[in-house]
Amino acid sequence: MKQKIIGENMKETRIDNNQEKVKNNIKTNIVELRKANKLSKRDVANVLGINENTYRIWEDPKRSSPKMHNLVKIAQIYNVSCDFLLNDNINDTRTDIPKKVSASSPDDEKKKFLSSLDKYERLIVMKIRQLDPDERSKVNNLIEELLEEQE
Repeated sequence: MKQKIIGENMKETRIDNNQEKVKNNIKTNIVELRKANKLSKRDVANVLGINENTYRIWEDPKRSSPKMHNLVKIAQIYNVSCDFLLNDNINDTRTDIPKKVSASSPDDEKKKFLSSLDKYERLIVMKIRQLDPDERSKVNNLIEELLEEQE
């Protein structure tokens, strides 16, 4: 009987440790992504449509993490997977995760373009990334109409 209880306690400890590791990974990754995009906590909170204090809590290592539906939104605005947000990407050797761009990177032009956007333009792109394809098409049509009106 004692062995069974000890085994269950060890299993619970492992689960707790794994949950804590994932929680820390999320916090590290959202901080790094925000900083890499030169955004403030307020900027990201506004794009997500949440209170700035709520976002600050998510980046605080001693506080709670975002719920899954918010992780999906965060992944969309940074154009990464939820898997990326949950994992320890600093020590990750996979090639399918965003890394700093080197001169030989095939995505170099895309990254240069995004980094050339000002903060306001990056925020718009982040908002558009949250839309489904039909809504994106509507945004594109609206932009086309506005541009035609300017001519």
